[in-house]
Amino acid sequence: GIPWEGALSTCVVTGVLMLLLAITGLSDLIMSLIPRTIKSATVVGMGLLLSFIGMQTIDVVVASGDDSLVKLGPLDHWEVWLSLLGLLLLATLTYHHIKGAVLIGIFALTMVIWQSENSWPEQLLNFPNLSKSKGIFEASLSFDLISKNYIPGILAFLSVGVFDVSGVMFACSRLANLQDRETGETPGGKWAFIATAMGTIVAAMLGCSPIIIHLESVAGIKEGGRTGLTACVIGFWFLVSVFFAPLFGDIPVYATAPVLLLIGSMMMGEASEINWRSMYEAVPAFLTLAMMPLTFSIPNGIFFGTVAHAILYVTTGEFFTWVKGKCFSGSISRIDSLEEATRLTSSADELEPQKVKEKTASFFGVLPYERSPSLLLRQDEFEAELKIH
Repeated sequence: GIPWEGALSTCVVTGVLMLLLAITGLSDLIMSLIPRTIKSATVVGMGLLLSFIGMQTIDVVVASGDDSLVKLGPLDHWEVWLSLLGLLLLATLTYHHIKGAVLIGIFALTMVIWQSENSWPEQLLNFPNLSKSKGIFEASLSFDLISKNYIPGILAFLSVGVFDVSGVMFACSRLANLQDRETGETPGGKWAFIATAMGTIVAAMLGCSPIIIHLESVAGIKEGGRTGLTACVIGFWFLVSVFFAPLFGDIPVYATAPVLLLIGSMMMGEASEINWRSMYEAVPAFLTLAMMPLTFSIPNGIFFGTVAHAILYVTTGEFFTWVKGKCFSGSISRIDSLEEATRLTSSADELEPQKVKEKTASFFGVLPYERSPSLLLRQDEFEAELKIH
């Protein structure tokens, strides 16, 4: 029951609210509340989501029409096998550190398909139709239409935008080695929110839905992109590509899908950063990475993982451990296992008393301990044990 003019105005309001979140620092606060294990799982989940999209695109995975939901697609189309061979080509070029491996792969597969099917583009250039741009711009500013009925839509756009941007930023900064490994923070992350907010406002004025930073940016990171100059160059070429829309629109999906599969495989390595021995970390991480491809949503994965992490923070006793460390004198040292504690206390002559490193605040004011099972010892008690032995 919402007119299209009101929908565009909703997008403008969403962009303004996101801009306020970025300027006031609330966006950084939201990102800091997301546990580090969820951030690592987000990278893996996005890789699975990209791979799922790629496999759907070339019909390797299709809807089953029954309770199993999906199944293996028909493999009697030569384009499917060509696309899979393209994945191996990309992997080989990447292995040998060939610059432009992604473009080489896409170009080669496109030429083969166009030649085989004789489906060469019939039109190369096309100029955008700007005749309705004035009306769309005026409609996007129809704030008089906004009422309480629009609040759910605004909140939905805002929450999806914030969590989408957070998740993509975690993944891209991690792969670009720009993320602080200790705190999980991304330097300059505020500007990603500002860019998204301003882009959403401009997009709405041009008749588009809210925009975010896209996970496909990983393809550029893989080729060496690390700075804002990369984004500026890409933005320029995207502007130029508007006039070549017919040409780029004719590029077969079988030529581009292997890139998604390659990037997805590269993102799986982040799973090694998750401590799978600890249910406190493993369960929230699993929910995060599983919900993303299964629900086709990045925010859903982050939400389920973060809520599970918060609950387990209490039920596993980590919260009470933190309280104990805050309320009683002496710091708390965690030894990963009884065997490790025994080894340390039995070799006191060879070891200096170990000091406990200060933990960095992350979630609920403390960085969750990384391993379980554990043996908790007060630092002064630990040093006393060393002296006895």
